[in-house]
Amino acid sequence: MEKINATISDVGSKWNPWAQKLSRGFSQVKQYAQEKMGNIEDITKLPQEYLDLEERVDKIRELHEFLLKVTKHYTRSTHDYDQSLGESFYDTATKVSEKISSKPESTPKSPTTPMSQGHAISKVCLDTANSILASKDENDPFGVALKKISNSYENIGEAKVAEDNAIVENFWKPFNTTLNSSIAFAMKARRNVYSARLNYDACKQNLKNAKIENVDVGEFVRAVEEAMSKMKIVIESSEPLKNLNSFIEAQLEYHKRVYEILSELSPEINELELNNEAILREKALSNQ
Repeated sequence: MEKINATISDVGSKWNPWAQKLSRGFSQVKQYAQEKMGNIEDITKLPQEYLDLEERVDKIRELHEFLLKVTKHYTRSTHDYDQSLGESFYDTATKVSEKISSKPESTPKSPTTPMSQGHAISKVCLDTANSILASKDENDPFGVALKKISNSYENIGEAKVAEDNAIVENFWKPFNTTLNSSIAFAMKARRNVYSARLNYDACKQNLKNAKIENVDVGEFVRAVEEAMSKMKIVIESSEPLKNLNSFIEAQLEYHKRVYEILSELSPEINELELNNEAILREKALSNQ
């Protein structure tokens, strides 16, 4: 008999916390439903300072979510050009270049997919240039121009890869970490406040119905204090601004590098274009 009583007591001790939790949850759901239906007017108001913190944290959270969404493409290679072109595009370019040279290109083509738009432009220009220069004068303006373009866009491609890596490591990853750590902790603490507030108001309602003698406000107060503390951590952090500055610096460095490369390339291509036009005019005159 003692063993049976002990077993019952043990089961009861294990089920009691669960039963209390279930009862608490039921009270919160009931309180929530009553509030939504407008049956309860005595709803505990949160401090204005708390509400102001909530508003600021929501703005910061929305900023993180939006910027992470619109910059996620930096985490993917080949994001700045249509990768669906694939090798079929380069195969077509090779066939065109072979027609120009009137013979198959002997130089093997790399099977790897270009890492960026710059690398893709560089690849197709180089393949075509090799075909043209192999069949014509090695000083042919079009072939020489394509080689120069290829070299320049290879450098632009490298600059793009460097930009992507810098943005991912110094902006995207830390921004994502902030969203999933300090901001997530603050949001969880706010949910605890909402739960504690519902429980507190449910207890007050029961008090009015003479079902309990007193209401413990301690849990609700502690939840509010903890949430405010965590929200202040989010608001007072310098990390988001540091990450944004890293994003700006990476883009600035990339665009500066592109400007330098193209500023050097453009006059050279312009000169080759003039030379090519002169050669074509001479051919036209000689054929008259």
